[in-house]
Amino acid sequence: NVRIYNKALTSSEIQDHYNKVKLYYTPSFKFDGVNDYINITNRDKLNFMHGADNPNSFQFSAEFWMKTNNATPNNVYGLLSDDAGSSANTGFDIFYDDRVSQSRTRTIRLVINNGTSGNAVIAFGTANNIYPNDNNWNHVVITYDHSLSSQNAVIYINGTRIATGDKNANT
Repeated sequence: NVRIYNKALTSSEIQDHYNKVKLYYTPSFKFDGVNDYINITNRDKLNFMHGADNPNSFQFSAEFWMKTNNATPNNVYGLLSDDAGSSANTGFDIFYDDRVSQSRTRTIRLVINNGTSGNAVIAFGTANNIYPNDNNWNHVVITYDHSLSSQNAVIYINGTRIATGDKNANT
């Protein structure tokens, strides 16, 4: 299940979602790990997630469950994306990053580009070896609030705040 909100959820809202959903969770979609994805055909509906509609004040939360078991090392797995690498330099990417060559091992990362400066609004992730590779379903929430002076992005795993990141000063 994937939920996207046009606001930054609070810690208590995230904990509440985790506690309620973990009791009843059954995935709506089951992926076999080979070229599986859900395509959102109207990309404009996600503009609030990268500031295309309002580059000075935007916020969102993305909530989903994921499970890894023996993820292939030295790979990147896209989780949610509005193609931050697009030629228009707008969008967002949330991904599982296990590229040792980039000094990343089992991290969850967020990159947002809003096309206004040519630089990423934010590019950050968890510390290495944070995401469990345990063959269990894990609840992941990422919030972003551009209006804050610091700790604009927060990553939660299973209801626990794992990492915070600050937006770039020039965005």
